[in-house]
Amino acid sequence: MKRTKLLALALAGVMALALLVGCGGKTEDRRIAENVADIMKRSHSNVEEVSYSVPELSGAVRSAFAPGWLNEAGTVLDRYALTQDGRTVEDFLKDSLKAYEERSTVYFFAFDATGESAYAQSERFVQGKAPSLTVFYQRVSITAYTKMRVGVCHKTVGEKDYCLVVLVLA
Repeated sequence: MKRTKLLALALAGVMALALLVGCGGKTEDRRIAENVADIMKRSHSNVEEVSYSVPELSGAVRSAFAPGWLNEAGTVLDRYALTQDGRTVEDFLKDSLKAYEERSTVYFFAFDATGESAYAQSERFVQGKAPSLTVFYQRVSITAYTKMRVGVCHKTVGEKDYCLVVLVLA
C-alpha cells in the first residue's frame, strides 16, 4: 500500500515538473508579447483591445521560418528570400497571414535571440533593432487603430534560437 502511494506521489511530481518545464517557453513568449504591446501602444494610443494570439505564427510561419530569411548580419529580413516551397518570404507571409489583410496593418519580425532574456528581446523593439517586414499596410492615421494582436514564438535552428513576432493593428 505504501509503495503504491509513493509511486503515485512520485508520478504526480514528475507530471507537475513536466508541465512547468513545458510551459516555460510559452511564459517567456507571453511576456515578450505583452512588452511589445506596451511599447507599441506608446505610439498607438487609441488601442483599447489587445490579443496575444496569432495562430498562424505558431503554425505555418514558425514551421517555414529559416535563418536564410535574414541577411548574413541578421539585421534585415529579406522579402525576396525563397521559402522551401519556392515562394518569396513576402508572398509566403501574405498567404499565411491573409486573414488579417482587410483593414489591418501587419508586421513580421524575426531575429537571433540566442542567449537573450525576454527583457533583452523586448528591448530590441524599443531600440528599433528588431528586423521587420511589412506584410500588409493600410494608409490610415495611427490613431485609427483600436485593436492590436501580438503573437510571439521561438524556433531553434541548429545552435541558434530565433524570436518570431507578428504584430497586427486594426
